[in-house]
Amino acid sequence: MLAGVLSLGCAQRGKTTVVWISIDGLRHDYIDRASPPLLARLAAEGAISREVVPVFPTLTFPNHVSQTTGVMPGAHGIIANTFFSPAAGERYNMPDDIRLLKSESIWETAKRQGVRSIVADWPVGQRQTGPLAADYAPPSFDRARDDQRRLDDTLATIRADSATEAAGNDPLRLIILYFSAVDSAGHRFGPDAPEVDEALRTVDRQLDSLQHEMINWFEATRAPRDQLFFIVTTDHGMERLHTLVSFDRLLGADLLKDVTVSPGGNVRMLYFNQLDETDRAARMQAVLEKLRQYSFVRAWRKTEQPAGVNMADPDRCGEIVIALAPGYLFTSQRVATTMPVTTSPLGAHGYDVRETKAMLGASIIWRYDRPLRRKDLGRIDNTQWHATVAKLLGISPAAAADARAIRVE
Repeated sequence: MLAGVLSLGCAQRGKTTVVWISIDGLRHDYIDRASPPLLARLAAEGAISREVVPVFPTLTFPNHVSQTTGVMPGAHGIIANTFFSPAAGERYNMPDDIRLLKSESIWETAKRQGVRSIVADWPVGQRQTGPLAADYAPPSFDRARDDQRRLDDTLATIRADSATEAAGNDPLRLIILYFSAVDSAGHRFGPDAPEVDEALRTVDRQLDSLQHEMINWFEATRAPRDQLFFIVTTDHGMERLHTLVSFDRLLGADLLKDVTVSPGGNVRMLYFNQLDETDRAARMQAVLEKLRQYSFVRAWRKTEQPAGVNMADPDRCGEIVIALAPGYLFTSQRVATTMPVTTSPLGAHGYDVRETKAMLGASIIWRYDRPLRRKDLGRIDNTQWHATVAKLLGISPAAAADARAIRVE
């Protein structure tokens, strides 16, 4: 199979292995600020973007799925971290069931074309079954499994799989791994805190051990002209919080009666399926009129999404979507409609990237043993990663995916 090397010329042929690492919440300025040794070196020897543009809402689950499928949330169906399906009568909170996806993920695309993979806790990458399942993926998301344990388990799986190569199996060529500590620190301490920098340096040390082991593994299995790429991506940035908003006080009990609310940090969806058609129309209009009194609230009907918002799944998106301005976060506290932030969480995301640069992320592409010409990759949309990884692997992307593979050189 021809390697899908991006703009590297026809002379370079062979198979490519891609190690794809997501550092959740890696804001655009964190690498420069914290100076993590490995990531700084990979950026210097590879190619970096400090303008990774997330999809809206800038939340973990919609963005990770847009990265692996190459489509927007309204197409793949994971429109928020939490959403409700009136048709199924189910509320989904940080779902780990791949059967909820309505679009093809990169590991399914790879499997169809003979590329073996491991998916380690990528959001909505669990409960895989059937002929297109990744070769290795956890049966469910274990919240007790931290980054170090996730890394250790992944490396142990790769070592064990290497023994199967003697029986004629191809090596794993797509390794997908997720790290959560940087995002957790950003939420707890705020994006400007020294604890965030330390969390990134801890992840950096973990990635250093991963890189060392992956290079040794690659060298033991590679053929001439085979290549190894490391891709570091993120889902979104992080904004410092200053104001809490009581959702109950914002609208009041009368307007929320018999309305299903799908909660979220700064994004909430309202479902009016329990109301009859006449009451539904009147209630929706009253809700919108009330919300438009507040300068820090953005609200729209599912059928009237603003430009750049693509989350109108026909079943899962609420009839009304509510989003707060940057720095505001919904709370269950009811002391007042708005309250100053004084304790954790001090950071959040979910905001429209057009309103705050803090939602922008950073990414790095690095090739083993032949440095790329140092380059700023400029703007990257999160939907571009599916086609980029597919091209590196030498396979065709899914038909519905964003076809704009990133040019590395």
